[in-house]
Parts: sequence; structure tokens; C-alpha cells
Amino acid sequence: LRAWEGASRSQDGGGWAHQGGSGAYGVAHRPARPRRHVELKGGVMSETAQAAEDLQVLEEIAGQLEGFFFRCRADDNYTMTHIFGNPERLVGYGKDELYENRVVAYSELLHPDDADHVDRHVAEGGARGWDLDYRLVGRSGDVIWVHETGRLVHDSSGNPLYQDGVVLDISRRVAEKEHLRQTSEGI
Repeated sequence: LRAWEGASRSQDGGGWAHQGGSGAYGVAHRPARPRRHVELKGGVMSETAQAAEDLQVLEEIAGQLEGFFFRCRADDNYTMTHIFGNPERLVGYGKDELYENRVVAYSELLHPDDADHVDRHVAEGGARGWDLDYRLVGRSGDVIWVHETGRLVHDSSGNPLYQDGVVLDISRRVAEKEHLRQTSEGI
């Protein structure tokens, strides 16, 4: 298995793509995205190489979201153990700051008026899952409306292991809905 870097013409011929030492890959005038080329021995990709490629693809997809995918411990802090996407764009804290509560626990970002609501829905949803809207308070103090879908995963004995989910920014949608409500009341 051997990875290589290089430059090539984009598929549509509209620009040059390049992967430099940073692993960035992109087409002119587009944000750089990581890309890896893998040479296969015997035409079969090793499980390790496949897993690495799958993680890279997941990160590329999640990076397009106004939010992030997560796995966290089933604890009171919602301790993040896996984060894909860009939480920094959403709340002002990077993955490394949220990971294992290094700088801040996700529970600390919950708006004080919504924390009990979130905790209750997560507890009630369990393995069935939950689907709820709530507010976060970002690093700058801004209030961010989010939509979270998730589920609790248990071990074979029924003990909670972790929670998986996705958090998406819905601030614009909430503001538009409020604007429409105010407009209709003014008529």
C-alpha cells in the first residue's frame, strides 16, 4: 500500500487540482478538501486503508454541514469522543477543544433555559432516538439554534454506552419563522 501526492487537471478541465504537503486538494476557486490516492497491491485495499479512506470521506461530507456528527459518552457532560464536521463554525470551539471536554463540555454550551429540555428528551428517547430543537451559547456569547437527531446505544446487558447523533444549525430557519410570525401579526 503506497499513498502519493501530486497535481492533475480537474475532471471538468476547468482548473488544476493539487495536493500539497498539507494534504489539501482542490480545484481553483473552490475550498481545498483533503484527498488521498491509494495504490493497491493485488487490487484489494487493506481494511486499515479502507477505514482511513472511509473516515476521510465522512470528514469531507461532514465538513459541508452547518453542524457536525458526534459520538459522546452517555454522561451528564455529553463528553465528545468523536466529532466529524466543523463545530468551530457553529459554536466557536474546535473539535480538539470539545474532545474529552478539554476546554469545554458540550453540556456547558446548552442554553440555560433549554438544558433540562434537552436532558429530558435525550433520556426519554433512549435507543428509540430523539429529534429536537434547542439553543446553544457559543464562545462569543451568541445564541445558536440547532436541531439534533440522535440515539442512545446500549451494550448487550442494556447498559448505556454512548450517544450518536448530528447537530445542525437552524438559526436562519428560526429567524425566518419568527419574521413571518411577526409579519402576519402585523397584518
